[in-house]
Amino acid sequence: RLNPDIIVLGNDETRSRYRSELTEGYKSGRIKQQKKFTNKQIEAENLVRSLKSNLKLFKGLFVYGGVLGVEYDDIASMLYQDIRLKDYSKIIVSQDKDLLTTIKFEDVYDWKQDRFKNQEDIKGFTRDEWLFVQSLTGDPTDSFGGVKGIGTVTAEKLVRRYKTINNLLKNCYEDSFDEKDRYVKKALQRLCTVEGREELKLGYNLAKIFRNTSNLNEAELKRYEEIVQDTLNYRKPAPSEYVSEDLDNFFIESKSYDGERIMS
Repeated sequence: RLNPDIIVLGNDETRSRYRSELTEGYKSGRIKQQKKFTNKQIEAENLVRSLKSNLKLFKGLFVYGGVLGVEYDDIASMLYQDIRLKDYSKIIVSQDKDLLTTIKFEDVYDWKQDRFKNQEDIKGFTRDEWLFVQSLTGDPTDSFGGVKGIGTVTAEKLVRRYKTINNLLKNCYEDSFDEKDRYVKKALQRLCTVEGREELKLGYNLAKIFRNTSNLNEAELKRYEEIVQDTLNYRKPAPSEYVSEDLDNFFIESKSYDGERIMS
C-alpha cells in the first residue's frame, strides 16, 4: 500500500557495541530468553536468519542495511537524518517507540496496527520529553536501569513538571523537601545525589538513538557508508526482475513457518 521505490531492509545483527561498552549487562535478558525458545520459536529464528542471508543476494529488490555492532534503530535514524538522502521521502516501518525520539511521528509506520504513529503513542510527550522519560526509567527489555527507585508513573510526573533534564537538575534541591508526593520526593532526593545523576546520565546515553555517525568505529562507519551509497546508486528492477526462481521458492517454503507475519 505504501508502494516505495526503494526499500532499505535491516535488523539487529548483534548487540550494540557502543551500549555494551557503557554497561556489560546491556540486553543480557534477551540472551537468557533466547535459551528458553520453544521449537516453534527456534524455527522462526532460523527462518529470519536464512531470510537475511538469502535476501542479501537480491540487490535489485532492495538495499540491505544491517551493520555488525550497531542496532538497526540507530541505522534507520541516521539514514533518516542523512543530508545526502534529503531528496527522498522516507518512511520507517517499525513498532519501536524508541524511534519516536528522533523521527517524526507521521514518518513511522506501525505495521502491526496498520497506521502511522502519533504523539499519543508516547502519551502526549514531545520527542525530547519521551527520551527524558526513558532516561529516568531505563528499559527492562534491554536490561538497563535508569535512576534507582524511579518507575514509569513517577518519571512521567517529573517530565511533565520539569520538561527538560537541565531544568529538573537545576531545581531538584529546592523542590525535593517540599514535594507532597512521596515517590516524586524520593526521586528528587535521589537526583540530588552524585549517584542519581550518574544513573540519569547513563540512562540517557543508553536510551538515546543515534542521529549521526559520531558513535561509530571505523568498520561500522565503512559499512554505513556502503549502505548510503547503495541507496544513492539503487537501480529499480524491471518487472521481470522482481521475483527470481530462488526467491520465489524461498518464500513458498517459508509459509510453513508463518513466514508472512515474520517477514513483515
